[in-house]
Amino acid sequence: MRTSYRSMLATAGFVDIGAEDRTAEYRATQAAWIEAVGRRSDAIREIMGDQDYEERVDSRTRALAAIDAGLLSRFMYRATRP
Repeated sequence: MRTSYRSMLATAGFVDIGAEDRTAEYRATQAAWIEAVGRRSDAIREIMGDQDYEERVDSRTRALAAIDAGLLSRFMYRATRP
C-alpha cells in the first residue's frame, strides 16, 4: 500500500509538517552535473572507466528527461516532534 511522506511523518508522531517543492533546484543540479562532466569527460572517463561514466551520464540524463516530463520531482520535508 502506498502512502505519502506527510502521512508517514504524522504516523511517526511528527507535527507541523511542511513540504517544499525543490524540483527546480534538483533539475538545475542535474543539468549542471551533465554540463560539467561533459566538459571534463576525457579525464573523468580515465578515472571512472567508460562504462561507469556512460552509466552515470545516462542515469542523470534520464532523470532530467523525467523531470521535464513531470514524472520526477523532489520535495524537502520538515517536521517537529513534540
